[in-house]
Amino acid sequence: MLKTTAIILFPVFGILKFSAVSMLKFLDLAICRIFSKYLPGHSSLSCFLFHGVYPDDQAKRSRAIDPEQFISVADFEKFIRYYLGHGYVFVSPQDVLAGLSPDKQYAMITFDDGYYNNQYVLPILKKYQVPAVFFISTANILDNKSFWWDVLYRESVRKNISQAELHLERKQLKYLKTKEIEKYLMEKFGKASLFPQSDLDRPFTPAELKEFACEPYVHLGNHTHNHAILSNYSIQDARAQIHDAQQILSGLIGKSPDALSYPNGAYSEGLAKITQEEGIKLAMTTTARKNYFPLGCEKTGESVLLSRFLLNGSQEITSQCEIFNSDVSLYLRGKKFFQSLLKIRTFVA
Repeated sequence: MLKTTAIILFPVFGILKFSAVSMLKFLDLAICRIFSKYLPGHSSLSCFLFHGVYPDDQAKRSRAIDPEQFISVADFEKFIRYYLGHGYVFVSPQDVLAGLSPDKQYAMITFDDGYYNNQYVLPILKKYQVPAVFFISTANILDNKSFWWDVLYRESVRKNISQAELHLERKQLKYLKTKEIEKYLMEKFGKASLFPQSDLDRPFTPAELKEFACEPYVHLGNHTHNHAILSNYSIQDARAQIHDAQQILSGLIGKSPDALSYPNGAYSEGLAKITQEEGIKLAMTTTARKNYFPLGCEKTGESVLLSRFLLNGSQEITSQCEIFNSDVSLYLRGKKFFQSLLKIRTFVA
């Protein structure tokens, strides 16, 4: 009954929320443009989160993948041109750990999960000579297994399940362990639903990932073994998720990654501690803000916890860049305030 009521009310709240957010973003964009033009930003490191990549417009129209999670190659190039045009220097995790001069604006490109389609950005990275770090969930690579959120989206579209019900179901599943989620999906949609449908939604194979890692502007990072939302696991199981991914990636590329991205941004002091104990020197969250100097590793050599901006593939890219470039954003501050007020944690797949 409660779930049915929530599904009925969701569109109403969705419309009201969309209208309010649209107005706030319109005002925010105007303010950000003024600040960016007349008040240069403080020296900082801005990290950006991507997931999948559409090779062309036809793939984008396929509805095989949630459009919010994917970005087109053209938009990716537009993003890079924007930040290069505003004087940013693109860096790798190794650059950060070696120490950055605190008198410039820096940017770091990150991709989560390990989609095969990530290779479509290679020509752009080479063209502009910018590095990117790709965080890999190793179980999907080894088992040629779809990412569970793609399965849920794809099968829900096929069965004409409403966006309201899909939203609620995805939110509920994020409180489970990955194997529990996959078991639920197999029971609901069939075992075959976990198999990728095309190059668009499949992960790298081990051989492809090994070759990909040899590219000069590619850096690999740890995204746990099963894309585990670590807050749902015991400390021992969370450690195993990080450790197993480290071991597998080390076997593939000949060295252990220095960086980790927490799946869905779920982390805590306890998780940060075991992350460091497993050899991770730099970890990524999904908190949307710039990282101002000092970062923490310049003098102490301590591990660094970095915030990241999520680029939404269904929204105009340049406008998002303008908001993220500004040191003042009403939208981002308001979002953070209401999440804190309602004690809601935002997770990103």
